[in-house]
Amino acid sequence: MGKSIKYLSGLFFLAIVFALAILTFNFKNIILPVNRDQLKIPKIPTKISDWKTPYRGYANLKIHIFQTGWDKLDSHLTGRNPIWVPVLCFVIEKDGDLIVVDTGLNHRISDIGNKYINFWSRLFVEYKLEKGQDLPSQMRKCGLMPEKVKTVILTHLHPDHTGETNAFSNATVVVSKAEKVHAFDEGEMKGWTLSEYNHVNRWNEIDFSKGSPFATFDRAIDLFGDQSIVLLDVAGHTIGDMAVFVCAPGGPMLLSDDTVALMSDLDNMYAMPGQYDRKEYLRHLAMIKGFKVNVPGLRIFPSHQIMGVKNQKDIISHLKDEN
Repeated sequence: MGKSIKYLSGLFFLAIVFALAILTFNFKNIILPVNRDQLKIPKIPTKISDWKTPYRGYANLKIHIFQTGWDKLDSHLTGRNPIWVPVLCFVIEKDGDLIVVDTGLNHRISDIGNKYINFWSRLFVEYKLEKGQDLPSQMRKCGLMPEKVKTVILTHLHPDHTGETNAFSNATVVVSKAEKVHAFDEGEMKGWTLSEYNHVNRWNEIDFSKGSPFATFDRAIDLFGDQSIVLLDVAGHTIGDMAVFVCAPGGPMLLSDDTVALMSDLDNMYAMPGQYDRKEYLRHLAMIKGFKVNVPGLRIFPSHQIMGVKNQKDIISHLKDEN
């Protein structure tokens, strides 16, 4: 009996060691701080491709901005004290159609908080959401019906960007092919909340290998064939991250996704810990910087920072801080 207990104890100890090794391997980019001296800042591109001057915006288009809760950026990400940042989503009205860019946090978080995500994810992220702050609820309050949304663009598949995807049951969901394959291969245990988009009826998987240069970006896909909305390959934060260019009537607009989560990331060319591929992340961050430098009037909207939008006629803000 004693030998059996000793044997089982040994197996239990080895199992713990193995689990900790796996955890450390999977999350080492998050746990370990970045030594910026090891990261070479790429050259800012100056060549502009497929860019028409003078700029002419798409006339029948406007953009709604919503906040759907908060993310907590811990000290290992910020390099300073933890901060809470907003989770932003965008709804584009184009020729009478509704296009959603990211669906924000899931409504259940307002009831059960971080218990919504799996145990391992809770070690690194924390979310907050008020009752009725989820995107579908806010859209209904201002007369934008989720069931009328024709297209949902998911810039990537982290849960603060995909939480309410299933609510848009009549929409085609657009995501990069690399991102979708990677998320479904890794599954829930690696932090992907597949249940948030398991009822999607129609996917449009974007293959950037078929893309062409646009502005300062080397791979882009014109989503509707009229350059009103152009999807940009900015992989690095995740394996298939996308930014969204909007040819807005008031001036060019870039929904930068988590490639520019905060404007300070772009200003300082800073790669937060936790990027899937830091070198690729910085390469694409440099493309965004080059876009900003070479296209006067470009409006960049980070995914986790509220920017001033007052007196911009093509933008309708539903943000408390702006109203």
